[in-house]
Amino acid sequence: TDLIKKVIAESRKRLGKNAQKRFAGFLSTYFAQVPPQDILGKAPKMLFGLAHGHWKQGRVRARWKPLVRVFNPDPRKNGWQSEHTVIEVVNDDMPFLVDSVTAELNNQDLTVHLVIHPIFMVRRDKAGKRLEISSNRNPRDDASAESLMHFQVSQQSGGQLKKIETAIKAVLGDVRASVKDWHAMRDKMTMVIGELETPPRGVNPGDAAEIRDFLRWIHGNQFSFLGYREYHHSGAGKNARITIDSKSGLGLLRDPGRAV
Repeated sequence: TDLIKKVIAESRKRLGKNAQKRFAGFLSTYFAQVPPQDILGKAPKMLFGLAHGHWKQGRVRARWKPLVRVFNPDPRKNGWQSEHTVIEVVNDDMPFLVDSVTAELNNQDLTVHLVIHPIFMVRRDKAGKRLEISSNRNPRDDASAESLMHFQVSQQSGGQLKKIETAIKAVLGDVRASVKDWHAMRDKMTMVIGELETPPRGVNPGDAAEIRDFLRWIHGNQFSFLGYREYHHSGAGKNARITIDSKSGLGLLRDPGRAV
C-alpha cells in the first residue's frame, strides 16, 4: 500500500491534474492483485512508467481486436527501463487468456518473471476510443470487460520481438474462436450423444453404449472444447477417402485447411 501511494505521488509529478485524477483510480486497480513480493523493491518511477504505458496503449482499440506490444523499455522513449522484455496486451476479457499466453511463452523457452492481470470495465465509442474505464463490476450496459495483461520475460532483441508478438496474436485468436464457439461445440456433442442412442450399423451395441457414456462424461464439464469438425468417409481399402466438411468447423477447426 505504501509503495502504491508513492507511485500515485509520482503520477502527480508527471501528469496534469485531470489526467492524474483519472489515472490514479486505474493505478490502484492495476496493481491490486499483484503479489506484493513481485513488485516490492521496484522504484515508484519504474512502476509508474509500466502502468502508464499500458494505460496509453489501451486508449484506442477496434472492436474484437487485441492490442499486443512487445518491447524493451527505453528510458528516453518509455520513461522507464527493465532488464526484461515486456509484453503488453489489451483484449476482451474471456477464459484461458493468461494460461494460453503463458503456455506460448513457455513453448518459446521464455522464462516469465512477472505477470500483472487486471480486468477493467471499459466504454468505447464507435471508433474504439476509450470513453471511460473503471474497476466497477456493475457498470453501465454499454461497458464491456477488458483484460490487461503485462508479462515480463527473459530479455530478447531484434526479430525475436516481432516473432513473440505474432505468436501471441495467433494464440489470442485461438482463444477467441474456442470461447465464442464453446456453446455451439457443446450442442454438437449433445447431438452426437443422441445419435448414438441407436448404435451405428455394424457396431456392437455394448461398444456404442460405452462410447455414449464416455461422451456424456466429457460433456459434463470434464473437458474444455477447443475445436470441432466433421469428416466424411467413403470407399474402402485402397479406395478409402476422407474429406472435410468445410462448413462444419468450430473453434480451432473453423479453418478447413488447419491441421491439429
